[in-house]
Amino acid sequence: MVCPDIIKNEAKREQRQRNNKNKTILSRSSSVSTAATDLLSPISKFVDCTTADETDEIWKLLAMAIYATGSSLNMTENKYWPSRHNLSSTLLQNVYNNVQLQVQNSLANAYVVGIQCDGWSNIRNASIINFIVTTPQPVFYKTVSTEEHRHTGQYVAEQIEAVFTDIGINKVIACCTDNAANMKKAWDLLQKKYADKPISFYGCAAHTLNLLVNDITKLNTTDILINSAKAIIKIIKSKSVLTSAFFNLQREKQEPRKCILKLPVATRWASIVLSFESLLKNKNILKALAINDEYQDLIEKRNKTNILDDDIFWKKIESFLKILQPLKKWITVLESDECRINEVTEALIEIEKVFKKERPLSDLSSSEQDKILEAVQARRKMCLKPIHFSANILDPKLKAFVCERNRPGLQYIHSLARHLSNVDENKVLENLADFRSNSGFWEMQFFQDSAINPNISPVTFWKGICTEFPLRFVAEAILIMSATSAATERSFSSYGNIHTKKRNRLSVKRAGMLTYVNHNLKLFSATANKIKIVTNTSYT
Repeated sequence: MVCPDIIKNEAKREQRQRNNKNKTILSRSSSVSTAATDLLSPISKFVDCTTADETDEIWKLLAMAIYATGSSLNMTENKYWPSRHNLSSTLLQNVYNNVQLQVQNSLANAYVVGIQCDGWSNIRNASIINFIVTTPQPVFYKTVSTEEHRHTGQYVAEQIEAVFTDIGINKVIACCTDNAANMKKAWDLLQKKYADKPISFYGCAAHTLNLLVNDITKLNTTDILINSAKAIIKIIKSKSVLTSAFFNLQREKQEPRKCILKLPVATRWASIVLSFESLLKNKNILKALAINDEYQDLIEKRNKTNILDDDIFWKKIESFLKILQPLKKWITVLESDECRINEVTEALIEIEKVFKKERPLSDLSSSEQDKILEAVQARRKMCLKPIHFSANILDPKLKAFVCERNRPGLQYIHSLARHLSNVDENKVLENLADFRSNSGFWEMQFFQDSAINPNISPVTFWKGICTEFPLRFVAEAILIMSATSAATERSFSSYGNIHTKKRNRLSVKRAGMLTYVNHNLKLFSATANKIKIVTNTSYT
């Protein structure tokens, strides 16, 4: 189509006007660059440009994404990205300060808090101690580089006390660590110093249950079975021909690929349960490999005998799984970031019941059976403290009967009521008596229905339904405490993903800052995109 002359002339006239206007502007300043000429071109009105502040905000958001995902800082080594130097210094400090404000707000809004801590060695074998604060969210509080200091009970106690002081000693009611000797020594020192405070020091429940698994695996009968199971798994994994044949048979039998054979992890004793389960799921496939003439020279006779032995080997696997599965179940439940301290006593009661039922059906000798029950009782004594009994008492779904073992729990409720400034201890005791005897408010059917509702947690029950009773404040304080120090272990996993062999030039301080940001950004992910970004430095 031919463009009419009138339109051509109008376009030429508008172009001459724009050119004259540009010449006038350029004549006023001889220092205007060619870049400025480009901005004055007609296309400029169709392009969005960012201001310096907007650019800073974009780089800040990019930095947050890198820290939150644990990505390498040199991924931005390109002229179109902020430099690695800015990512590891100014940007990191700004984001760290921003996240620190979130953490401080979380601590300020918390009614009471609990402390978790544990020691670890990084990729350069430098010792650190990580602190998590339960608010009830497990907030990463700080990393302490211990440098030349040994992790003695005295030193650990000093570090824990420093955190108590920073947060406010009257706000702390619990401290959870692992069951190591130095940690127990630290408990003793701090309990003596703060004897007038109702601060409960206790060990990680998941760690205790892992120790109980270890007690069982040390028994001669169990040890022989575990070694036999590991030998079968290792032979399949070590021979590429057998590995390939194993997966081919899985596909033929339409077995899910995820049912792989799993070796137990040396530092996670409960992983023996996963190992036994993987064997049972692949029992038929292993038998098919054992009877296949093509693989006769690859599978040793003793392994083949065990694989084909339904009467002894597989029955033993099934028998020990029945004993060990409750341990695996409760370790998984209690390691959650959710409030589970009220379930610790129930976990140990259930485990003991299963042991008493299943041990006579196993191939354990009578002396080994006795050792198992002794181990359960020893670990229960190690694990349970007054705060666990009180949490069990205040759980409306459990509401344990008063007995000899629950008296420390009742006493702890009373001592905490005396400590909390916003409650009357006499009214707390009145509420507790009514609650325990189903009197007054607690005799209503509405209460009974709410108490057993699986969708209402114990904390929600007290905060949302029993708001007018002083006992509510004591119950909330106890029930939001952590059952384990698993959140601290997870912080070490985050640290290990950040400070790797390929990133071993990171200083302990910078690695700690990156872990702090990484952990807490994930924790505050629901509000991370709402964080107000403030910066005055340009990174372009």
